[in-house]
Amino acid sequence: MSVSYYAGINNHLLNQVPAEARKIFEIGCGYGNFGELVKRRHPDIKYYAMELVPEAAKVAATKLDHVFCGNIETACLVEGQFDCIIFGDVLEHLYDPLDVLRKVRSMLKPDGCVLCSVPNVQHHSILERLLAGDFQYQDMGLLDRTHIRFFTYASFIKLLLDAGYAPHIADVIAIQPQPEFFETFINGLNFIKQDVASAYYHMSAFQYIFKGTVQLDYDIDAEARFPISFVVPVNNRRILGDNFQVSPIFQGQHPHQLILLENQSSAAQALENGTRMAQHDFVVYAHQDVYLPHKWDAIFSREVIKALTCIKNAALFGVFGARSCDGESTRHGVVMDRRWYLNSLDDFPVKVDSVDELLIGFQKKDYLGADHALGYHLYGTDLACCFRDSGKASVVVDALCFHNSGLGGTLPPEYYAGIPHLREKWQKYLPLATSCGTIT
Repeated sequence: MSVSYYAGINNHLLNQVPAEARKIFEIGCGYGNFGELVKRRHPDIKYYAMELVPEAAKVAATKLDHVFCGNIETACLVEGQFDCIIFGDVLEHLYDPLDVLRKVRSMLKPDGCVLCSVPNVQHHSILERLLAGDFQYQDMGLLDRTHIRFFTYASFIKLLLDAGYAPHIADVIAIQPQPEFFETFINGLNFIKQDVASAYYHMSAFQYIFKGTVQLDYDIDAEARFPISFVVPVNNRRILGDNFQVSPIFQGQHPHQLILLENQSSAAQALENGTRMAQHDFVVYAHQDVYLPHKWDAIFSREVIKALTCIKNAALFGVFGARSCDGESTRHGVVMDRRWYLNSLDDFPVKVDSVDELLIGFQKKDYLGADHALGYHLYGTDLACCFRDSGKASVVVDALCFHNSGLGGTLPPEYYAGIPHLREKWQKYLPLATSCGTIT
């Protein structure tokens, strides 16, 4: 047994342990050195742990309050409501990390969280080995020979979402690539339409520190959903296959209709064709790079019904949007957008002036048409104005999903080209708040 393997301390992970946590459970505690430091910082906490290796568990038991020797994948759950459960370089060693993350939710308080440190398989050192055609396992590190699972930031975000947590990248342990090495990737990144600055960030990330906060909606009955016709314009089958199409709500038997449309000249054309083809009363138009996690359809259904009950004439629904009030624009919604967790902390549903184009829902009978002149930008604002003109409201509901866009924060020229058209068309509603700014 390697001493260093069980004695290491991840200071980045240590710094993310919530100061207010009073009862902590660590999975894979090794010799207990990490927990010992946490207890030193916060002497009044109770620190529980589980360790697979008996020799290490025996040492940890001399430092922590309670140590169980066992395999978290097969062991019975420990009773008690914890503030925080820590997985320090553990989940990549498990056969079914999704099952384990789901299982430990019952051990957490309603406002509890998991903290996870995970190696990044997108790190430049691994890409270098892949390019050289020599993917070698090692005794420790990113390619530890005991690793069973491999993660990128996006795949781990999806894992946390499907397990019932709201993900947040709390910290990154970064080791940057040599500039000359990274520059060789730029043409390829442009070819697959990935933001170069974001790619550099993720290729530099040796390890991520993720925080996952408990989502109480995870316990909703999966059958509490209405059938939806999903309309998705497609121009990249890889992006579709990595995101929308593999969303858990479409796996196995489900009541929904998937309408995948290629060669659409505009969002308006896709909306018109998709709505015409829709077999269900409710239509959701979504981007191909949106990932809808486990039970999302049941949560969305419940929130739409709630909005129809408490907001007069609610007719256009989104998961993110904006509104203007007294000259100030505010954004509303809960969404994992690229690597950022956006949460406006509203009491949902919220009436808005526009909905973000990543996901828009409406009843088929309410559809009013869309503007072909806008192409694939600002049609969420235009639709909201159309509904507003007919006396109907646009609403943001609380239905967390993942917008896994490879594009950066810079808006394309086509977006700005649509602003004068929208400004002239809807002068009476200016200023118009959008997710990306305000049209005045």
